[in-house]
Amino acid sequence: MNSGIASLHKILKDETRRKIILLLNEKGSLSYTDLMDSLSIVSTGTLNYHLKILSELLAKTNDGKYILTEKGKLASRLLLEFPDTQAYYPSGPLFPRWFTISVIIVAAIFVTGFIALYSRGIIDTPRFILYEFIAASTIVAFLLSLYGGRIRAKWSHERQISVNEIMYIAFYALAGTSAFLLGGSLLLFSVQTLLQGIGIPFVLFSPIYWFIISLVLGPIIGGHVGYRRFKRKYSTDKL
Repeated sequence: MNSGIASLHKILKDETRRKIILLLNEKGSLSYTDLMDSLSIVSTGTLNYHLKILSELLAKTNDGKYILTEKGKLASRLLLEFPDTQAYYPSGPLFPRWFTISVIIVAAIFVTGFIALYSRGIIDTPRFILYEFIAASTIVAFLLSLYGGRIRAKWSHERQISVNEIMYIAFYALAGTSAFLLGGSLLLFSVQTLLQGIGIPFVLFSPIYWFIISLVLGPIIGGHVGYRRFKRKYSTDKL
């Protein structure tokens, strides 16, 4: 019995497979095309993979539609009766741990770098406060992504998806802004200092122009990357 439950849990731990079971429980039967449309899956390979994993829970009618087997109906009852348990909903961090830690380390380096530049009088107080605020906000945001999983695990499936999408876009927009504003500023400053040190009066962007460019391009590019990564995460196959 325990091995059967463990096997069922392994099958249903994937979000897409849970959705297939619940869709068939609600609709009774669905064709292959109906499943693809309902799941917003564009790759037949992805759907075929999940259907193969669910082979013990699904059967096909004479007209080629998918229905639940008795074991599949049992799985649907478990999902309906225990919708908020951590057994079926992810409780881990929003982003991979290595990615979050990498972002925090990079932001911490920026914090240290701008402290050094401010102490030497290279950047003024308002700009120093702004840069440090953005870097600190990035660190806090990604720390929350590490420990927010336990809270999200108590939410409904639909709410998890909606909030995760918003968080993905917001975090990547913040990261994009930080990369443009902090990283770009350090890079431009280094290049200009190097060239001016050898007698070339080179100025690519004034600080105010780069600040405006960062606030416009950073959130747009970062938010777009976050949206694409979110869609990829919730459309690709996972064990």
